[in-house]
Amino acid sequence: MDNQPGDNPHPTPQPLRTWPAGFLLVGILVLRGLPLLPGDLPSWVSVVAAMGPAGCGALILFWWLTLSRAPGRERALVGVGCVASAVLAVVVGDPSMRGPGTILLAVPLGMGVFALSAILFAGHQHRRFLILGCCACAFAVAALVRNDGMWGDYSASFVFRWKTVAKFATKVDGPARQVESAADSAPDWPGYRGPRRDGILSGLRFATNWSDNPPQALWRREVAPGWSSFASANGYLYTQEQRGDHEAVVCYQAATGEVVWVQSLETRFDEALGGPGPRATPTLAAGGLFTLGANGALLRLSPATGDIVWQQRLQELAKRTPPDWGFSASPLVTGELVIVHAGGTGALGTMAFQIETGELAWSAPAGDHSYGSAHLATLLGQELILMQTNAGLHGYDHQGKVLLDYDWQERGYRVLQPAIVGDDVIIIGNSGAQRVNFSRDQDTISGASVWKSRHLKSDFNDCVIMDGYLYGFNGGTLTCISVETGERAWRGGRYGKGQLLAVTASEALLVLSETGEGVWVRITPDAHEELGRAALLKGKTWNHPLIVGNRLYVRNAREVACFALSVAP
Repeated sequence: MDNQPGDNPHPTPQPLRTWPAGFLLVGILVLRGLPLLPGDLPSWVSVVAAMGPAGCGALILFWWLTLSRAPGRERALVGVGCVASAVLAVVVGDPSMRGPGTILLAVPLGMGVFALSAILFAGHQHRRFLILGCCACAFAVAALVRNDGMWGDYSASFVFRWKTVAKFATKVDGPARQVESAADSAPDWPGYRGPRRDGILSGLRFATNWSDNPPQALWRREVAPGWSSFASANGYLYTQEQRGDHEAVVCYQAATGEVVWVQSLETRFDEALGGPGPRATPTLAAGGLFTLGANGALLRLSPATGDIVWQQRLQELAKRTPPDWGFSASPLVTGELVIVHAGGTGALGTMAFQIETGELAWSAPAGDHSYGSAHLATLLGQELILMQTNAGLHGYDHQGKVLLDYDWQERGYRVLQPAIVGDDVIIIGNSGAQRVNFSRDQDTISGASVWKSRHLKSDFNDCVIMDGYLYGFNGGTLTCISVETGERAWRGGRYGKGQLLAVTASEALLVLSETGEGVWVRITPDAHEELGRAALLKGKTWNHPLIVGNRLYVRNAREVACFALSVAP
Protein backbone atom coordinates (compact mmCIF):
# COMPACT_ATOMS: atom_id res chain seq x y z
CA MET A 1 0.00 0.00 0.00
CA ASP A 2 1.38 3.43 -0.93
CA ASN A 3 2.43 5.78 1.87
CA GLN A 4 0.06 8.65 2.46
CA PRO A 5 1.51 12.23 2.56
CA GLY A 6 1.10 12.37 6.30
CA ASP A 7 3.14 9.19 6.72
CA ASN A 8 6.47 10.81 5.58
CA PRO A 9 8.82 10.38 8.56
CA HIS A 10 11.03 13.32 7.38
CA PRO A 11 8.71 16.01 6.04
CA THR A 12 10.24 19.07 4.42
CA PRO A 13 10.31 21.80 7.09
CA GLN A 14 8.89 25.24 6.61
CA PRO A 15 11.49 27.46 4.89
CA LEU A 16 13.26 29.98 7.10
CA ARG A 17 12.99 33.75 6.80
CA THR A 18 16.65 34.21 5.86
CA TRP A 19 16.96 37.80 4.66
CA PRO A 20 17.69 39.21 8.19
CA ALA A 21 20.47 36.63 8.59
CA GLY A 22 21.90 37.61 5.21
CA PHE A 23 21.75 41.29 6.11
CA LEU A 24 23.62 40.70 9.41
CA LEU A 25 26.18 38.46 7.71
CA VAL A 26 26.93 41.25 5.22
CA GLY A 27 27.16 43.61 8.20
CA ILE A 28 29.92 41.48 9.75
CA LEU A 29 31.91 41.52 6.51
CA VAL A 30 31.44 45.27 5.95
CA LEU A 31 32.44 46.17 9.52
CA ARG A 32 35.51 43.96 9.25
CA GLY A 33 36.55 45.92 6.16
CA LEU A 34 36.15 49.42 7.63
CA PRO A 35 39.81 49.79 8.76
CA LEU A 36 40.91 49.13 5.15
CA LEU A 37 39.14 52.22 3.80
CA PRO A 38 41.48 54.97 2.54
CA GLY A 39 41.83 58.39 4.17
CA ASP A 40 41.41 59.65 7.72
CA LEU A 41 38.68 57.93 9.70
CA PRO A 42 37.24 59.10 13.04
CA SER A 43 38.46 57.10 16.02
CA TRP A 44 34.94 55.80 16.66
CA VAL A 45 35.10 53.99 13.31
CA SER A 46 37.83 51.70 14.65
CA VAL A 47 35.75 50.95 17.74
CA VAL A 48 32.68 50.16 15.63
CA ALA A 49 34.77 47.99 13.30
CA ALA A 50 36.12 46.07 16.30
CA MET A 51 32.91 45.65 18.33
CA GLY A 52 30.29 45.74 15.56
CA PRO A 53 30.78 42.18 14.21
CA ALA A 54 30.15 40.70 17.67
CA GLY A 55 27.03 42.85 17.92
CA CYS A 56 25.85 41.46 14.57
CA GLY A 57 26.54 37.98 15.92
CA ALA A 58 24.30 38.63 18.91
CA LEU A 59 21.56 39.88 16.56
CA ILE A 60 21.88 36.70 14.48
CA LEU A 61 21.05 34.67 17.59
CA PHE A 62 18.13 37.03 18.28
CA TRP A 63 16.91 36.54 14.69
CA TRP A 64 17.01 32.77 15.05
CA LEU A 65 15.06 32.78 18.31
CA THR A 66 12.37 35.27 17.27
CA LEU A 67 12.16 35.95 13.51
CA SER A 68 13.48 32.88 11.69
CA ARG A 69 10.10 31.02 11.37
CA ALA A 70 11.75 27.87 12.72
CA PRO A 71 9.45 25.75 14.96
CA GLY A 72 9.75 26.50 18.66
CA ARG A 73 11.42 23.20 19.55
CA GLU A 74 13.98 23.62 16.75
CA ARG A 75 14.70 27.22 17.77
CA ALA A 76 15.33 26.17 21.35
CA LEU A 77 17.49 23.16 20.42
CA VAL A 78 19.72 25.02 17.97
CA GLY A 79 19.88 28.17 20.10
CA VAL A 80 20.99 26.25 23.20
CA GLY A 81 23.46 24.22 21.14
CA CYS A 82 24.95 27.37 19.62
CA VAL A 83 25.42 29.05 23.00
CA ALA A 84 26.87 25.83 24.44
CA SER A 85 29.40 25.66 21.57
CA ALA A 86 30.48 29.24 22.26
CA VAL A 87 30.85 28.64 26.00
CA LEU A 88 32.79 25.41 25.44
CA ALA A 89 35.15 27.18 23.02
CA VAL A 90 35.90 29.81 25.68
CA VAL A 91 36.38 27.24 28.44
CA VAL A 92 38.74 24.93 26.51
CA GLY A 93 40.34 27.69 24.45
CA ASP A 94 43.53 29.56 25.23
CA PRO A 95 43.11 32.01 28.16
CA SER A 96 44.25 34.86 25.93
CA MET A 97 41.03 34.45 23.91
CA ARG A 98 38.81 35.44 26.82
CA GLY A 99 37.57 38.99 26.47
CA PRO A 100 38.70 40.72 23.26
CA GLY A 101 39.60 37.43 21.55
CA THR A 102 36.05 36.17 22.02
CA ILE A 103 34.53 39.46 20.87
CA LEU A 104 36.81 39.95 17.87
CA LEU A 105 37.05 36.40 16.54
CA ALA A 106 35.00 33.68 18.23
CA VAL A 107 31.57 35.36 18.20
CA PRO A 108 31.78 36.90 14.68
CA LEU A 109 33.20 33.65 13.23
CA GLY A 110 30.82 31.28 15.00
CA MET A 111 27.68 33.34 14.43
CA GLY A 112 28.68 34.28 10.89
CA VAL A 113 28.96 30.61 9.98
CA PHE A 114 25.68 30.03 11.83
CA ALA A 115 23.95 32.60 9.60
CA LEU A 116 25.58 31.28 6.41
CA SER A 117 24.61 27.67 7.14
CA ALA A 118 21.05 28.72 8.02
CA ILE A 119 20.78 30.41 4.62
CA LEU A 120 22.30 27.48 2.71
CA PHE A 121 20.24 24.80 4.45
CA ALA A 122 17.06 26.82 4.99
CA GLY A 123 14.82 24.17 3.43
CA HIS A 124 16.78 21.03 4.26
CA GLN A 125 14.98 18.44 6.36
CA HIS A 126 18.07 17.98 8.58
CA ARG A 127 18.96 21.65 8.78
CA ARG A 128 19.05 21.76 12.59
CA PHE A 129 21.94 19.27 12.66
CA LEU A 130 23.74 20.92 9.76
CA ILE A 131 23.47 24.39 11.30
CA LEU A 132 24.60 23.16 14.70
CA GLY A 133 27.48 21.19 13.21
CA CYS A 134 28.77 24.14 11.16
CA CYS A 135 28.43 26.51 14.12
CA ALA A 136 30.25 24.10 16.48
CA CYS A 137 33.09 23.67 13.96
CA ALA A 138 33.48 27.45 13.62
CA PHE A 139 33.69 27.93 17.39
CA ALA A 140 36.16 25.01 17.53
CA VAL A 141 38.42 26.88 15.11
CA ALA A 142 38.44 29.83 17.53
CA ALA A 143 39.57 27.42 20.27
CA LEU A 144 42.64 26.47 18.22
CA VAL A 145 44.22 29.92 18.23
CA ARG A 146 45.48 32.41 20.77
CA ASN A 147 45.28 36.19 20.86
CA ASP A 148 48.68 37.65 19.96
CA GLY A 149 47.63 41.19 20.86
CA MET A 150 45.75 43.97 19.14
CA TRP A 151 46.85 46.57 16.62
CA GLY A 152 46.28 50.28 16.89
CA ASP A 153 43.03 50.09 14.90
CA TYR A 154 41.66 47.50 17.37
CA SER A 155 42.08 44.62 14.95
CA ALA A 156 43.54 41.53 16.57
CA SER A 157 46.39 39.24 15.63
CA PHE A 158 45.85 35.51 16.12
CA VAL A 159 48.33 32.62 15.95
CA PHE A 160 48.05 28.84 16.39
CA ARG A 161 47.76 28.37 20.15
CA TRP A 162 50.54 25.77 20.35
CA LYS A 163 53.01 27.81 18.32
CA THR A 164 56.35 27.77 20.12
CA VAL A 165 57.05 30.83 22.26
CA ALA A 166 60.69 31.86 22.56
CA LYS A 167 62.19 31.36 26.01
CA PHE A 168 64.51 33.97 27.47
CA ALA A 169 66.84 33.59 30.41
CA THR A 170 66.16 35.72 33.46
CA LYS A 171 69.86 35.80 34.33
CA VAL A 172 73.05 35.67 32.28
CA ASP A 173 74.77 32.32 32.58
CA GLY A 174 78.30 32.17 33.91
CA PRO A 175 80.23 34.67 36.04
CA ALA A 176 78.84 38.15 36.63
CA ARG A 177 79.55 40.58 33.81
CA GLN A 178 79.61 44.32 33.69
CA VAL A 179 80.04 47.10 31.17
CA GLU A 180 83.62 48.04 30.38
CA SER A 181 83.24 51.78 31.01
CA ALA A 182 81.08 54.16 32.97
CA ALA A 183 77.96 53.90 30.84
CA ASP A 184 76.17 56.73 32.60
CA SER A 185 78.92 59.37 32.44
CA ALA A 186 77.77 60.94 29.17
CA PRO A 187 74.68 59.18 27.78
CA ASP A 188 74.30 59.33 24.02
CA TRP A 189 70.53 59.06 24.53
CA PRO A 190 69.56 59.23 28.21
CA GLY A 191 66.07 57.81 27.83
CA TYR A 192 62.57 58.30 26.53
CA ARG A 193 62.58 60.39 23.31
CA GLY A 194 66.00 61.89 24.02
CA PRO A 195 67.47 64.44 26.44
CA ARG A 196 64.51 66.84 26.12
CA ARG A 197 61.86 64.16 25.58
CA ASP A 198 60.89 65.92 22.35
CA GLY A 199 61.88 63.29 19.77
CA ILE A 200 64.34 65.62 18.02
CA LEU A 201 67.85 64.51 17.04
CA SER A 202 70.68 66.77 15.88
CA GLY A 203 74.03 65.63 14.53
CA LEU A 204 74.86 63.72 11.36
CA ARG A 205 73.11 64.21 8.03
CA PHE A 206 71.99 60.90 6.55
CA ALA A 207 71.29 59.79 3.02
CA THR A 208 67.51 59.55 2.96
CA ASN A 209 67.18 57.96 -0.49
CA TRP A 210 67.08 54.37 0.68
CA SER A 211 66.67 53.06 -2.86
CA ASP A 212 70.29 54.03 -3.54
CA ASN A 213 71.61 53.90 0.04
CA PRO A 214 69.58 51.34 1.96
CA PRO A 215 70.24 50.77 5.67
CA GLN A 216 72.71 47.93 6.21
CA ALA A 217 71.63 45.31 8.76
CA LEU A 218 74.48 44.72 11.24
CA TRP A 219 72.75 42.41 13.68
CA ARG A 220 69.32 41.15 14.64
CA ARG A 221 68.10 39.02 17.54
CA GLU A 222 64.92 37.87 19.24
CA VAL A 223 63.73 39.96 22.14
CA ALA A 224 61.15 39.31 24.84
CA PRO A 225 57.86 41.26 24.79
CA GLY A 226 57.61 44.88 25.88
CA TRP A 227 57.00 48.34 24.45
CA SER A 228 60.05 50.04 25.96
CA SER A 229 62.54 51.92 23.84
CA PHE A 230 66.26 52.34 24.64
CA ALA A 231 68.58 54.39 26.75
CA SER A 232 72.13 54.40 25.38
CA ALA A 233 75.61 55.26 26.59
CA ASN A 234 79.18 54.38 25.56
CA GLY A 235 78.28 51.43 23.36
CA TYR A 236 75.53 49.89 25.51
CA LEU A 237 71.76 49.76 25.17
CA TYR A 238 69.30 49.43 28.03
CA THR A 239 65.69 48.33 27.67
CA GLN A 240 62.92 46.40 29.48
CA GLU A 241 61.27 43.09 28.59
CA GLN A 242 58.85 40.48 29.91
CA ARG A 243 60.84 37.24 30.17
CA GLY A 244 58.20 34.68 31.11
CA ASP A 245 57.03 35.38 34.63
CA HIS A 246 59.88 37.83 35.21
CA GLU A 247 60.01 41.50 34.30
CA ALA A 248 63.55 42.20 33.19
CA VAL A 249 65.90 45.12 32.60
CA VAL A 250 68.44 44.10 29.97
CA CYS A 251 71.78 45.58 28.91
CA TYR A 252 72.93 44.83 25.34
CA GLN A 253 76.20 45.54 23.59
CA ALA A 254 75.29 48.07 20.94
CA ALA A 255 77.91 46.78 18.49
CA THR A 256 76.87 43.12 18.52
CA GLY A 257 73.52 42.75 20.28
CA GLU A 258 75.11 40.45 22.84
CA VAL A 259 73.44 40.44 26.25
CA VAL A 260 75.75 41.84 28.95
CA TRP A 261 73.49 41.49 31.98
CA VAL A 262 69.86 40.85 32.94
CA GLN A 263 68.20 41.98 36.15
CA SER A 264 64.70 40.64 36.78
CA LEU A 265 61.85 40.65 39.27
CA GLU A 266 59.27 37.89 39.51
CA THR A 267 56.24 39.79 38.28
CA ARG A 268 54.22 39.72 35.08
CA PHE A 269 51.89 42.22 33.45
CA ASP A 270 49.72 41.07 30.56
CA GLU A 271 46.51 42.39 29.07
CA ALA A 272 44.60 41.55 25.92
CA LEU A 273 45.00 44.87 24.08
CA GLY A 274 48.71 45.60 24.36
CA GLY A 275 49.96 42.16 25.36
CA PRO A 276 52.59 41.38 28.00
CA GLY A 277 55.55 43.40 29.13
CA PRO A 278 56.79 46.73 30.46
CA ARG A 279 55.74 49.97 28.79
CA ALA A 280 58.24 52.51 30.11
CA THR A 281 61.75 53.27 28.85
CA PRO A 282 64.81 53.25 31.19
CA THR A 283 66.50 56.53 32.13
CA LEU A 284 70.27 56.99 32.50
CA ALA A 285 71.14 59.88 34.83
CA ALA A 286 73.06 60.81 37.98
CA GLY A 287 75.17 57.65 37.90
CA GLY A 288 72.15 55.34 37.90
CA LEU A 289 69.72 53.50 35.66
CA PHE A 290 66.10 54.16 36.62
CA THR A 291 63.23 51.94 35.44
CA LEU A 292 59.50 51.56 36.07
CA GLY A 293 57.77 48.23 35.50
CA ALA A 294 54.19 47.81 34.34
CA ASN A 295 53.14 46.52 37.77
CA GLY A 296 54.66 49.58 39.45
CA ALA A 297 58.16 48.46 40.51
CA LEU A 298 60.38 51.58 40.45
CA LEU A 299 64.07 50.63 40.48
CA ARG A 300 67.45 52.25 40.59
CA LEU A 301 70.11 49.90 39.20
CA SER A 302 73.83 50.05 38.56
CA PRO A 303 74.34 50.62 34.81
CA ALA A 304 77.57 48.61 35.04
CA THR A 305 76.27 45.42 36.66
CA GLY A 306 72.49 45.64 36.83
CA ASP A 307 72.57 45.34 40.63
CA ILE A 308 69.50 46.86 42.31
CA VAL A 309 70.40 49.89 44.45
CA TRP A 310 66.86 50.49 45.70
CA GLN A 311 63.26 49.80 44.74
CA GLN A 312 59.80 51.17 45.47
CA ARG A 313 56.33 49.77 44.77
CA LEU A 314 53.82 52.24 43.37
CA GLN A 315 50.86 49.96 44.03
CA GLU A 316 51.56 50.15 47.75
CA LEU A 317 52.59 53.80 47.89
CA ALA A 318 49.81 55.14 45.68
CA LYS A 319 47.27 52.65 47.05
CA ARG A 320 46.03 51.56 43.67
CA THR A 321 46.14 48.69 41.20
CA PRO A 322 47.89 49.15 37.85
CA PRO A 323 45.91 51.13 35.27
CA ASP A 324 44.34 49.21 32.38
CA TRP A 325 47.56 49.16 30.31
CA GLY A 326 50.04 49.18 33.16
CA PHE A 327 52.21 51.81 34.82
CA SER A 328 53.91 53.46 31.84
CA ALA A 329 55.80 56.57 32.99
CA SER A 330 59.44 56.65 31.93
CA PRO A 331 61.23 58.04 35.02
CA LEU A 332 62.25 61.70 34.83
CA VAL A 333 65.47 62.52 36.69
CA THR A 334 66.04 66.17 37.55
CA GLY A 335 68.24 67.53 40.33
CA GLU A 336 68.11 65.08 43.22
CA LEU A 337 64.74 63.62 42.22
CA VAL A 338 63.32 60.84 40.08
CA ILE A 339 59.69 61.51 39.17
CA VAL A 340 56.89 59.23 37.90
CA HIS A 341 53.12 59.32 37.57
CA ALA A 342 51.35 56.97 39.97
CA GLY A 343 47.72 58.10 39.70
CA GLY A 344 46.66 57.60 43.29
CA THR A 345 43.84 59.59 44.85
CA GLY A 346 44.33 62.93 46.56
CA ALA A 347 47.97 63.96 46.65
CA LEU A 348 49.24 60.57 45.42
CA GLY A 349 49.09 61.41 41.70
CA THR A 350 52.68 62.42 40.81
CA MET A 351 55.51 61.12 43.00
CA ALA A 352 59.12 62.24 43.44
CA PHE A 353 61.81 60.07 45.07
CA GLN A 354 65.33 60.81 46.29
CA ILE A 355 67.73 59.44 43.68
CA GLU A 356 70.27 58.25 46.26
CA THR A 357 67.99 56.49 48.75
CA GLY A 358 64.68 55.96 46.96
CA GLU A 359 62.80 57.65 49.80
CA LEU A 360 59.64 59.52 48.86
CA ALA A 361 60.49 63.22 48.68
CA TRP A 362 57.00 64.50 47.83
CA SER A 363 53.78 63.64 46.10
CA ALA A 364 51.22 65.92 44.51
CA PRO A 365 47.73 65.76 42.97
CA ALA A 366 47.26 64.64 39.36
CA GLY A 367 44.68 62.81 37.30
CA ASP A 368 44.25 59.14 38.05
CA HIS A 369 44.84 57.95 34.49
CA SER A 370 47.88 58.66 32.35
CA TYR A 371 50.33 56.66 30.29
CA GLY A 372 52.56 59.68 29.71
CA SER A 373 55.76 60.67 31.50
CA ALA A 374 56.83 63.68 33.54
CA HIS A 375 58.35 66.41 31.37
CA LEU A 376 60.84 69.14 32.32
CA ALA A 377 60.21 72.54 30.75
CA THR A 378 60.83 76.23 31.36
CA LEU A 379 57.59 78.21 31.25
CA LEU A 380 57.59 82.01 31.72
CA GLY A 381 61.08 81.79 33.18
CA GLN A 382 60.05 79.12 35.72
CA GLU A 383 61.39 75.57 35.49
CA LEU A 384 58.44 73.23 35.89
CA ILE A 385 57.84 69.51 36.04
CA LEU A 386 54.88 68.95 33.72
CA MET A 387 52.53 65.99 33.85
CA GLN A 388 49.68 65.44 31.39
CA THR A 389 46.83 63.26 32.67
CA ASN A 390 43.14 62.66 32.07
CA ALA A 391 42.46 65.71 34.28
CA GLY A 392 44.56 68.10 32.19
CA LEU A 393 48.08 69.53 32.44
CA HIS A 394 49.73 69.86 35.85
CA GLY A 395 52.93 71.76 36.65
CA TYR A 396 55.06 71.48 39.82
CA ASP A 397 58.18 73.10 41.14
CA HIS A 398 61.01 70.94 42.49
CA GLN A 399 59.45 70.91 45.95
CA GLY A 400 56.16 69.52 44.64
CA LYS A 401 54.16 72.75 44.88
CA VAL A 402 51.41 72.93 42.25
CA LEU A 403 52.03 76.05 40.14
CA LEU A 404 49.96 75.10 37.11
CA ASP A 405 46.72 73.17 36.88
CA TYR A 406 45.18 73.53 33.44
CA ASP A 407 41.83 71.79 33.34
CA TRP A 408 41.12 69.66 30.24
CA GLN A 409 39.13 66.63 31.31
CA GLU A 410 39.34 63.39 29.33
CA ARG A 411 37.10 60.43 30.15
CA GLY A 412 39.62 57.98 28.74
CA TYR A 413 43.36 58.40 29.06
CA ARG A 414 46.33 60.57 28.11
CA VAL A 415 49.62 59.34 26.71
CA LEU A 416 51.39 62.10 24.80
CA GLN A 417 54.16 64.35 26.02
CA PRO A 418 53.37 68.09 26.10
CA ALA A 419 54.92 69.84 23.08
CA ILE A 420 56.75 72.98 24.21
CA VAL A 421 56.64 76.05 21.93
CA GLY A 422 58.84 78.91 23.14
CA ASP A 423 58.45 80.27 26.66
CA ASP A 424 54.70 80.52 27.05
CA VAL A 425 53.00 78.08 24.66
CA ILE A 426 52.34 74.35 25.06
CA ILE A 427 50.41 72.04 22.78
CA ILE A 428 48.68 69.15 24.50
CA GLY A 429 46.40 66.46 23.20
CA ASN A 430 45.36 62.89 22.54
CA SER A 431 41.84 62.76 21.12
CA GLY A 432 42.61 66.14 19.57
CA ALA A 433 45.30 68.82 19.81
CA GLN A 434 45.00 72.07 21.75
CA ARG A 435 47.27 75.12 21.84
CA VAL A 436 47.42 76.79 25.24
CA ASN A 437 49.01 80.19 25.90
CA PHE A 438 50.15 80.73 29.49
CA SER A 439 50.46 83.81 31.67
CA ARG A 440 51.65 84.41 35.23
CA ASP A 441 49.90 86.00 38.21
CA GLN A 442 52.43 86.04 41.05
CA ASP A 443 53.04 82.34 41.89
CA THR A 444 50.19 81.01 39.76
CA ILE A 445 50.46 80.15 36.09
CA SER A 446 47.21 80.00 34.16
CA GLY A 447 46.46 79.00 30.59
CA ALA A 448 44.06 80.11 27.88
CA SER A 449 43.09 77.95 24.93
CA VAL A 450 43.94 79.52 21.56
CA TRP A 451 42.68 76.73 19.31
CA LYS A 452 41.54 73.14 19.37
CA SER A 453 42.03 70.90 16.38
CA ARG A 454 40.51 67.56 15.45
CA HIS A 455 43.05 67.27 12.62
CA LEU A 456 45.58 65.62 14.96
CA LYS A 457 44.22 62.83 17.14
CA SER A 458 47.47 61.15 18.05
CA ASP A 459 46.29 58.56 20.57
CA PHE A 460 49.61 57.12 21.86
CA ASN A 461 51.95 58.32 19.07
CA ASP A 462 54.01 61.34 20.02
CA CYS A 463 54.41 64.48 17.90
CA VAL A 464 57.36 66.72 17.09
CA ILE A 465 57.47 70.47 16.47
CA MET A 466 59.72 71.81 13.72
CA ASP A 467 59.78 75.38 12.32
CA GLY A 468 56.31 76.33 13.45
CA TYR A 469 54.57 73.10 12.47
CA LEU A 470 53.46 70.07 14.40
CA TYR A 471 54.04 66.65 12.82
CA GLY A 472 52.22 63.60 14.15
CA PHE A 473 49.63 60.93 13.52
CA ASN A 474 45.95 61.51 12.98
CA GLY A 475 44.78 57.98 13.57
CA GLY A 476 47.12 56.05 11.29
CA THR A 477 47.84 58.91 8.87
CA LEU A 478 50.83 61.24 9.16
CA THR A 479 49.64 64.84 9.43
CA CYS A 480 51.16 68.33 9.58
CA ILE A 481 49.31 71.22 11.26
CA SER A 482 50.22 74.84 11.92
CA VAL A 483 51.26 75.74 15.46
CA GLU A 484 49.95 79.26 14.89
CA THR A 485 46.43 78.41 13.71
CA GLY A 486 45.85 74.68 14.19
CA GLU A 487 44.93 74.38 10.53
CA ARG A 488 46.06 71.30 8.64
CA ALA A 489 48.87 71.83 6.14
CA TRP A 490 48.79 68.28 4.76
CA ARG A 491 48.10 64.66 5.50
CA GLY A 492 49.55 61.62 3.80
CA GLY A 493 51.12 58.24 4.31
CA ARG A 494 49.23 55.62 6.25
CA TYR A 495 51.79 54.23 8.69
CA GLY A 496 49.39 52.87 11.30
CA LYS A 497 50.06 53.70 14.95
CA GLY A 498 53.77 54.23 14.36
CA GLN A 499 56.37 56.47 16.00
CA LEU A 500 58.67 59.13 14.59
CA LEU A 501 61.96 60.91 15.18
CA ALA A 502 62.86 64.30 13.71
CA VAL A 503 66.45 64.31 12.34
CA THR A 504 67.20 68.00 11.92
CA ALA A 505 70.42 67.73 9.88
CA SER A 506 68.63 65.54 7.34
CA GLU A 507 65.58 67.82 7.34
CA ALA A 508 63.47 64.69 7.57
CA LEU A 509 61.31 62.63 9.87
CA LEU A 510 62.26 59.02 10.42
CA VAL A 511 58.92 57.25 10.74
CA LEU A 512 58.86 53.74 12.18
CA SER A 513 55.52 52.37 11.01
CA GLU A 514 53.29 50.06 13.02
CA THR A 515 54.23 47.21 10.69
CA GLY A 516 57.99 47.76 11.18
CA GLU A 517 58.85 49.78 8.06
CA GLY A 518 61.28 52.68 8.26
CA VAL A 519 60.27 55.70 6.16
CA TRP A 520 62.02 59.03 5.61
CA VAL A 521 59.57 61.91 5.17
CA ARG A 522 60.72 65.44 4.33
CA ILE A 523 60.14 68.07 7.02
CA THR A 524 58.10 70.67 5.16
CA PRO A 525 54.60 72.14 5.49
CA ASP A 526 54.19 72.16 1.71
CA ALA A 527 53.21 68.55 1.09
CA HIS A 528 53.74 64.98 2.26
CA GLU A 529 56.89 63.70 0.53
CA GLU A 530 58.46 60.30 1.12
CA LEU A 531 62.21 60.17 0.55
CA GLY A 532 62.99 56.53 1.29
CA ARG A 533 61.47 53.36 2.65
CA ALA A 534 62.79 50.01 3.90
CA ALA A 535 61.52 47.02 5.87
CA LEU A 536 63.25 46.96 9.27
CA LEU A 537 61.22 44.71 11.58
CA LYS A 538 58.48 42.11 11.38
CA GLY A 539 55.35 42.36 13.46
CA LYS A 540 53.56 45.07 15.41
CA THR A 541 55.93 47.91 16.27
CA TRP A 542 55.02 50.58 18.81
CA ASN A 543 58.50 51.26 20.24
CA HIS A 544 60.33 54.52 19.54
CA PRO A 545 63.39 54.30 17.24
CA LEU A 546 66.86 55.43 18.33
CA ILE A 547 69.86 56.74 16.35
CA VAL A 548 73.33 56.94 17.90
CA GLY A 549 76.09 58.09 15.54
CA ASN A 550 75.17 56.44 12.27
CA ARG A 551 73.57 53.42 13.94
CA LEU A 552 69.80 52.98 13.91
CA TYR A 553 68.35 50.76 16.65
CA VAL A 554 64.77 49.51 16.45
CA ARG A 555 62.79 46.96 18.41
CA ASN A 556 59.29 45.69 18.98
CA ALA A 557 57.84 42.90 21.09
CA ARG A 558 59.61 40.19 19.03
CA GLU A 559 62.98 41.37 17.77
CA VAL A 560 65.65 44.04 18.05
CA ALA A 561 67.88 45.10 15.16
CA CYS A 562 70.76 47.45 14.39
CA PHE A 563 71.33 49.14 11.02
CA ALA A 564 74.16 51.28 9.66
CA LEU A 565 72.93 54.46 7.95
CA SER A 566 74.82 56.09 5.09
CA VAL A 567 76.07 59.55 6.00
CA ALA A 568 75.32 62.21 3.39
CA PRO A 569 78.07 64.63 2.33
